[in-house]
Amino acid sequence: MKNSNSLFLIILAIYTSSCSSYLTPNMTGDNNIGYLPRPVNAEEKKSKIYVSGEYNYSAPKGDLEMKSGLISLSRGHSLKNLNFAYGVFGFFGDANYQDTTTLERGESRTIENFNKSFYGFGLRSTIGLHYVRKDFTFRYINWENAFSTEKGEYANYRKILFDGPNMRGNQNIAVSKEKVLYTTGLSTEIICNNAFNENNSQFGLRLFVGFTPNLKNTFKRINNGAMEETDNKFAINVSTYFKVKRIFANVQLGSEINTSLKAGLGYSF
Repeated sequence: MKNSNSLFLIILAIYTSSCSSYLTPNMTGDNNIGYLPRPVNAEEKKSKIYVSGEYNYSAPKGDLEMKSGLISLSRGHSLKNLNFAYGVFGFFGDANYQDTTTLERGESRTIENFNKSFYGFGLRSTIGLHYVRKDFTFRYINWENAFSTEKGEYANYRKILFDGPNMRGNQNIAVSKEKVLYTTGLSTEIICNNAFNENNSQFGLRLFVGFTPNLKNTFKRINNGAMEETDNKFAINVSTYFKVKRIFANVQLGSEINTSLKAGLGYSF
């Protein structure tokens, strides 16, 4: 896991290197939306309960990084041509801001470096259409939704900065005080049944494109510098899904102001 984090940090540095920093909610669309497993038609049981745990690393442009854990409980159903799932999740973690800029005489930091905790909970749902051809299940269109609320030191600190007076400092910083987020969008997915030469195994690939309404407009610049415009207008997630018997795993890379990488492991029954 340490090597994976190092590799991701190098990739992320290309994206996040900037003279501006964003203090964002943890559960932007890249993280708010998560994979909800469902049975496929080839399985005897058409309704299952799924329990999983996830590790997430995410960061926006600038000097903020967030690490968190997530626990999810969901139920998935599969009918002849229709599939749907719904679930709840809870998350907890910390936000770490480290401005390493070398200051010249007379300069000051816009805000002090910090490490603050956060936690919260949310709801997720998906409903879609599919068809089956041989060993492949094509979930060609799915409507996905996620709602979450964030609490804790970091959420409170963002609100204090947002509502407070303008700051002076060498770095341009934009803050969102949003604590409640709703993300919606469409996804498409293909699943290979009987993968890995195992009768009760699956491998899937999924693409999600959506948005968190008005998220981009919730940011306020807290000093007098000129902010760079964020490139993210949509929430885009790419994920993989593996299942062998009752154990499943998923890996997801996503972006919506934050860029995140998360990996999860779970059990179905």
